[in-house]
Amino acid sequence: MTVYGKAITIAQFFDFVIARYQADINRLTGHVVIQPIDEFNRPSKADYGTPRVPPSTTEVQALFGGWRDGLPQGRRFLPAARDYLVASLWRRAGLRINETVLLDIRDRRPDLGPSGKLHVRFGKGSRGRGPKPRLVSAINQVDALLEWWLNDVRHRSMTNGTTRMHRCCPANAVIGSPAGEPGRGQRAAHRADRDGGPPPAGVGRAPDAACAAAFLRVLAV
Repeated sequence: MTVYGKAITIAQFFDFVIARYQADINRLTGHVVIQPIDEFNRPSKADYGTPRVPPSTTEVQALFGGWRDGLPQGRRFLPAARDYLVASLWRRAGLRINETVLLDIRDRRPDLGPSGKLHVRFGKGSRGRGPKPRLVSAINQVDALLEWWLNDVRHRSMTNGTTRMHRCCPANAVIGSPAGEPGRGQRAAHRADRDGGPPPAGVGRAPDAACAAAFLRVLAV
């Protein structure tokens, strides 16, 4: 909630108290409730000077196209692929950050509709009413993107450089993060970078060939 929104909420609360309970409070305590938010200290809405113009469709496509084409050559393919997937869900399905993080494997419903749907169980509610679930169509090739991630990449990204599941990644989470406390393989790669030597076999700079090849098969995603 913004500063302006908090001020409005406080003002509404005091308006309610004054209208309903002013006489009772004065009779019991001898005090008069006053409105702390007035026209002189009420914060104004954010003013950015000029309207913020969103990027054009061509600019967005150029950004994600360059990002996609550079993934197989990246030093760390798995984290880069995860970040690309997350940003693509924001772009293509309109999910919020928290909604994306809380997605579960069971929330993908390929049986619903021609391209399937995503069951967003922790959608943003209104006025403190809690999560508001909804179904989001897996259009704009979201179905192909998730198929690639779940079948070719996710099980690799959940291992954190070893065979151990990262403690912050639930077993059924769609987004498995290899970030956080580094495993033995990641520490070895970091030491190799620091000392200028080659990374150990199977760890570090070279992207996973199978993941990269599978990604390139997902056309225009």
